[in-house]
Amino acid sequence: MGTSNDISIKTKFVSLEDFLEALSPALGAGSEGSCYLYRGKVIKVLDGPAYCKEISVDEIFDFDYDFSEYICPLEVDDSLMPTEEYIMRYSHIKNDAFAFANGVFRVDDKIRGVAMPYIDIPKLSRFQLSSVKYDALIRACKKCTKDISQISKLGIEISDIDSTNIHFDGKQFKFCDTLNWIDHDYDSSDKVFKQNSSYMSRYFIEYFTRGNIRKSLTLNKEISEMYNERKFLECPSIFFSELKNHLSNVCEEPINSIAKADKILSKKIFKSN
Repeated sequence: MGTSNDISIKTKFVSLEDFLEALSPALGAGSEGSCYLYRGKVIKVLDGPAYCKEISVDEIFDFDYDFSEYICPLEVDDSLMPTEEYIMRYSHIKNDAFAFANGVFRVDDKIRGVAMPYIDIPKLSRFQLSSVKYDALIRACKKCTKDISQISKLGIEISDIDSTNIHFDGKQFKFCDTLNWIDHDYDSSDKVFKQNSSYMSRYFIEYFTRGNIRKSLTLNKEISEMYNERKFLECPSIFFSELKNHLSNVCEEPINSIAKADKILSKKIFKSN
C-alpha cells in the first residue's frame, strides 16, 4: 500500500549498511534497533536482537547510550517484522505529546522499520534537572494529562517509557518509541486512563523529586503521604503544586525552582557533617 511518508531504499544502488553509515551517528538504540535522522524525519530501523533470528531472551542486551557505533551483526527475521497496518494504526491521531509512527521504512520493498516525526527538544535524560521551574512543570503535567486522556479514550495503554524516550525542554513533554504500545477496547477507556495516569504520576513525581527535596518531605505528613500515594494521582501537577507550597514554607521564602529549593535546603536543614 504505502503512503507519502514512507521511506524506501534499493540495495542494488546502495547497501543498507552504507545508507545507515551516511546517517550516523544514531539518535538512539535499544533491543529493537536504532534510530536515525533522515530528511527531517526519524527512521527507526528494526534490526536489533528483538527482530533477529535465533536469538534468545537472555541475549537481548542493553545498549550503551553513547549510540555512536551501533551496528547489529544479526540477521533480521522477516516473520518478526510488524505489518504496515500495525505500524500505521495510530497515524491518524493528532496529539501534541505523542510521536506516533507516520510512515514505513522499506528496503527492497520489504518492511525494515518505521518513520516518525523528529522531536527537536532534549531527551529528559539529558535535561538539567536543577533548571526546572515548578510553575512550568505544573503546566506541562496538566497538558500531558490532557493528551493522555485523549489516547486513553482510544484504548491506547502507555508502555516502555523512561527518561530516554521522554523529551522535555522545561515547558513541555513529548514521547517517542510508541510502536509497541498496548491496544484495548474503547469500552475499557476509563481503566486505561487510570493505568496511564498512574504510570505517569508515579514516574514524573519520582523523577523530579530527588535529593534534599525528597528528604524534606519527612517534615510534612500530608506531602509525605501524597508522595507515597503518588500512583493514585490523576495528574502529577496536584503533587507539584503542593510541593511548591511545602518548599516555600520550609525555606521560608517563595520557591519556584528545583535549584533554589535544593540550595536553601542544603544549608538550612540538611548540612553534611
